[in-house]
Amino acid sequence: MLPNSFSPTLKTLLLVLLFSCCASAHAQQHFWHSDPEPSDSTRQTGDLYLEVPAAFYFLNNEFFGAAVEGYTLPGYQLMPWLSYRLGERVELGGGVNLQQEFGGNKTLAVQPLFSVQAILHPELQLTLGYLNAYRDHRLSDALYYYEAEITAPYEMGFRFEYEGASTWGDAWMSWEQYIETGDTIPEIFTAGVSLRRDLWKRDRWELVLPLQGLVLHRGGQVSDFDVAGTTAVNVAGGLELLRRGSRPDRNWGWFGQLLYYKDLKEAQQQGIYSGHAFYSGFNLQVQSHRALLAYWQGQDFLSVRGNPIYHSVSTFAPYEVLGRRQLIEGRYRWEQRLHPQAVFSFLLDGFLDLETGQLDYGYSLRLSLTPAFFLGRPQGRFR
Repeated sequence: MLPNSFSPTLKTLLLVLLFSCCASAHAQQHFWHSDPEPSDSTRQTGDLYLEVPAAFYFLNNEFFGAAVEGYTLPGYQLMPWLSYRLGERVELGGGVNLQQEFGGNKTLAVQPLFSVQAILHPELQLTLGYLNAYRDHRLSDALYYYEAEITAPYEMGFRFEYEGASTWGDAWMSWEQYIETGDTIPEIFTAGVSLRRDLWKRDRWELVLPLQGLVLHRGGQVSDFDVAGTTAVNVAGGLELLRRGSRPDRNWGWFGQLLYYKDLKEAQQQGIYSGHAFYSGFNLQVQSHRALLAYWQGQDFLSVRGNPIYHSVSTFAPYEVLGRRQLIEGRYRWEQRLHPQAVFSFLLDGFLDLETGQLDYGYSLRLSLTPAFFLGRPQGRFR
């Protein structure tokens, strides 16, 4: 915590100085570790590939405030994946996700995965089975926690993606717990929609309208369980303004977003059944450096899948109701492209609670690799 002798204004200025050392930006508030480039964009019908994406990570969140307890995550993820292009409109994929934290406290987590991607229309694609949850939905951290890439790296369900000349859309359902008649557990699923519409483009300027929504349902008529069912909804909308520089690695922008939370069954344990929030800031990029400076204000706000640092209840002590939240947020990322399929990145983030004067911060390292190997064209063997 910063010394009590520091005024709130001085604390804010210190954080601003800490995270405004770069001078370029990207308008979206999407701010996480970098990814390598796609391994191959020239695949043809009948091609069989082995992809071996891997990530080594170290997260250390020094959180001492009332919202989230601090923690450390050191470990790796590995997902050998076979993909086969059955035709111009269908691709099959299957593999296994392997994940373990260093130190041996947990056993190796193994999850078989399978997916089918079908192009229903030149602008519409359907995915069944494994969904690349964190990467695909383009949601802000307040609605879909970026660390889910590590803590919940996949969804299982279906997804429709639309990509037109000026509109991008994503609608999906992830089934987390299936039930049958007589079960003593609830069914659990998450459904969402994410839309982005280009409102205006001119030279290097771009104005975008993002609309986002999530629903978490826990219940089921054919199941008998002790915990009260719930249907929680998050809705968000706003504007994003982007100014591209003379080079692709130099740009700056601004975003503003209004968010809403509602528990339709009023079953939330802390008695918070509806709330709202405002989120706005500048997102900056120059070459390998990127920075974010933002302001968050929330009143009785919760998110079904979002970063708990923004929530109006504590996750640990013991589920304390925080009510009104005001945060100054700063993030800085540095990346190094080691190879088209390998990138190392460092991320530093901080959250200054203007209500209490508490400064929470965290930092993380990540090395991500996406090698791919062409195995041949076995289509003739399957006729």
